[in-house]
Amino acid sequence: MKDDNIRILLIEDENFDVNRVKQTISYYDSKIKIMDVVSNGRAALELIENSSDQFDVIILDYQISGGLKGEELIKRIKAIDPFIQIIVITKMTINITDYNFANNLLRAGAFWYCTKYPGNIEDYIYQPTDFILSIFNAYEKKKLEKHKIKSDSKLNQNIQNLLESKKLIGLSKPMIQLKENIENMQ
Repeated sequence: MKDDNIRILLIEDENFDVNRVKQTISYYDSKIKIMDVVSNGRAALELIENSSDQFDVIILDYQISGGLKGEELIKRIKAIDPFIQIIVITKMTINITDYNFANNLLRAGAFWYCTKYPGNIEDYIYQPTDFILSIFNAYEKKKLEKHKIKSDSKLNQNIQNLLESKKLIGLSKPMIQLKENIENMQ
């Protein structure tokens, strides 16, 4: 990461809710930066494709305008950048507990989701502490996933270098089996 700021892409089509998200994270504006706001899924995909690794976390309105939304949009974002973390905000779950809805979001690749407060609560998009913690946790998850890929790649390269410098010789069945097991681990 270039710095310790958490770079946010906000995908929201209602100005009222854009302002509520901004107000909710305003106390952490030295750490959390909204880099861009788009109002539909297609514009978001285009921006992500053209801005490699510019966003750490996406805050996504589930019912975004423009046809491309919900789980389909989450899957398409993750196909472009598997490390980016997605927090879904929605009004759909205000009065219900829908485990299938939650499971579908998580299976699609969302990190977390929250219920938007009803429109008569003007200042915040969601319980502020939980919302902020989810952003910080999503950022840490992105860093850990990227670090794991680098570590795995370095480990595989070290194993390959070791195997090339120390050739296993022998044609006995145990030696052949050992060579096959090593090759299958890579």
